[in-house]
This record gives sequence, structure tokens and C-alpha cells, in this order.
Amino acid sequence: MNDSTPATSQLSDPGDAHHCIGSTAPRVLIVDDSPTMRELLRTILEVCGHPADAIDEAGDGIAAVKFLKKHDIGLLLVDLHMPRMDGFQLVEWISRQPEYRSIVIAVITAEDCRKYAKLWVRYGIRSTIRKPFRPEQIRDVYRNLLANYRLGALR
Repeated sequence: MNDSTPATSQLSDPGDAHHCIGSTAPRVLIVDDSPTMRELLRTILEVCGHPADAIDEAGDGIAAVKFLKKHDIGLLLVDLHMPRMDGFQLVEWISRQPEYRSIVIAVITAEDCRKYAKLWVRYGIRSTIRKPFRPEQIRDVYRNLLANYRLGALR
């Protein structure tokens, strides 16, 4: 790779999303209060092969809840620390709603997540991503989420 090649170019595997789940990719919701972080995550998912029109964004948990009530989401990437309704409150709310139990969730945070392991089990968190992260980490978690989504869809 030369210096002018974007780091994300090594992420793509033609058909990643379609290879994992067929021709219908699940809708992804990225929840983070930083527009820059949302754009970065969106770009990484697109480079990984996820269709751009199946990626949505919310700036906090309240916006995410409003979105969830109107749209079917398969995958959720959520930051823990946000204003109004943070990621903890959002995943707790989701865990209490039977209609959203099939959503596959990954948490993104700068914190050491080991102290939250019991909460993750209770709330159904499938993966954690620690900031700062490398694009390859997002790709690997994305593939894991897709595999979990596919397994859930087969039940």
C-alpha cells in the first residue's frame, strides 16, 4: 500500500454484506453524538460492502428510539456517552422491548468495557469496540454482527 491509498481500501472484501446474509442487507443504525464519528463508521461499513442506503444515523439515544419506532433495524452500533439519553440507557430500553430483541448490538466506547461484562450479557450486547480503534476492528466486529444477525434470522 502506498501513502496515497486510504487505510480503508484494505477493508473491502467484495460482497462482504451480501456474502454473509444474501441479497438483503440489514439496516444498520449508528448512534453517536459526534457527526465525525458517525461519518467514519458509515464510511468503514460502506467500504466493507454494506449498502449506503441501509445505514442510518442518530445523534443520541432519544433520536435512536424515535428511529427504532419507525424502522426495522438489524444492527446497532452505539456510543456509550452521549447527551440526553446515553448508550447505557438506550441498550437498557431496547432490552426491555420484546419487539427489538432481535437487534444485534455493538457498543463503542473509550472506556475499559470489562467492568460492564454482566450488563452486556443482560442487555444482549454482542461486541464492544474500544476507542481509539483501527478500521480493521470495525470490519471484524461488523462481520461478527452480520453472522449473529444471520443466525438470528434462521431461528
